[in-house]
Amino acid sequence: MTKRSQGIGPLFADNSQAGMSGEEIEKQTATVGASDQWRHTLRRRITSVAVVLLVWMCVIGGRLWFLQVYEHDFYVEEAALQQEQTLPVPAKRGDILDRKGRTLALSVEADTITAIPRQINNAEVVAKQLCDALKDCGKGSYLSVEQLTARLDTDRAFAYIRRQVLPNVKERIAALKIEGIGWIKEERRYYPNRKMAAHLLGYVGVDNKGLGGIESRYQSKILGQPGKILFQTD
Repeated sequence: MTKRSQGIGPLFADNSQAGMSGEEIEKQTATVGASDQWRHTLRRRITSVAVVLLVWMCVIGGRLWFLQVYEHDFYVEEAALQQEQTLPVPAKRGDILDRKGRTLALSVEADTITAIPRQINNAEVVAKQLCDALKDCGKGSYLSVEQLTARLDTDRAFAYIRRQVLPNVKERIAALKIEGIGWIKEERRYYPNRKMAAHLLGYVGVDNKGLGGIESRYQSKILGQPGKILFQTD
């Protein structure tokens, strides 16, 4: 018995499971195995997430490079087309004089009422306000309230409301202080002698083009150099 105890004693002294039953040893082994499996699963999940994040960053980075470097010029042009609008400005026509230097026809400044439809919230209400100020909507060739509403109820960046109005009309429009409604300066033809020699002088349309008589015959000589107005919109 003494020899057997001495032979077995050292064996259990080097073993951490000494004094444990078989069931306890199995439980400890199962616990260690489960712990190793959990660590392996955690490492695998972390690796998977890291790979997904890396791929996502590569995709986003590649897309940003494509948009900001490769397609840079294209998007700059697109932005300019959306934000910058160009409005042609007719050239100022020269004066027509008689042989004694007296003025028969000249150009004077006139206000043209304009709109930025995309900035107008309620086109119908604004159209009625404008017509109340203009006082002659629907008469002759002027737009009616319904036509003006349709012109304002769009996503356009520019629209004409009324060309070459009188100063008092412009003042009534300005007094309304409607967002999206403004005005620009244009040239309007004026004949000091009214109808005298009208058949000889002819007349000019709203677009500053001669439509008869001297105004039409010498259009290329009377007309100056046209320009343009560049404005930005949101």
